[in-house]
Amino acid sequence: MSTAEQYPTPPSPIWPETGLYGTPVPPRPRRDWPREILAGLLVVLTIATLGAPLGVLWSALAPRVLFQMTADGLFYTDAEPEEYVGADVVFTLIGLGAGILLGLACWLLLRRWRGAFVLVGLMVGSLLGACLAWQIGRRIGLDDYLSLKTTAHVGWQFYRPASMNSGEFLRILDVPVFPRGALAAQALAAVFTYTMIAGWSRFPGLRPGSD
Repeated sequence: MSTAEQYPTPPSPIWPETGLYGTPVPPRPRRDWPREILAGLLVVLTIATLGAPLGVLWSALAPRVLFQMTADGLFYTDAEPEEYVGADVVFTLIGLGAGILLGLACWLLLRRWRGAFVLVGLMVGSLLGACLAWQIGRRIGLDDYLSLKTTAHVGWQFYRPASMNSGEFLRILDVPVFPRGALAAQALAAVFTYTMIAGWSRFPGLRPGSD
């Protein structure tokens, strides 16, 4: 009897890959691309909507510049007001804090959808949310301020609503296309947090069961 007949070729294993100590490794689950894209879009919508309460928070915490009406018009009560810088700093700190929390929340709550689409949704949603927070925050009390500018009597003092000077946009052909400065703080913090956690993940595919 030949050697080939004595020792027939063993059947192929169910899982061709083997892990530590020869343990079979199950095949990786197939990715559901439509649902991943939908998850990313939901992240954009949810985080952008959160810009509204953040704008109210910024308006409440930001220092405001005090004006006084004189016979010659409206003037600062302080020749070099620092409240403008303070408002920018408060907006930036709120954005950084929100970005860190949102990056952590997306990692923990969206375990099944971890990846590029959630990361992009996190960035885009944070940029949109920051713009919404800025616009809502700056409009709180703005009508009263504009009315007082024309109706206030000499000697009256009143505050200007929260405003931001470091919020800028990258412009192409004079069209604003990308927020930067204080408006980008939340997106930078969110992307950095999410990416740093992903870098320490023990799962090659970032998701439980992807190893």
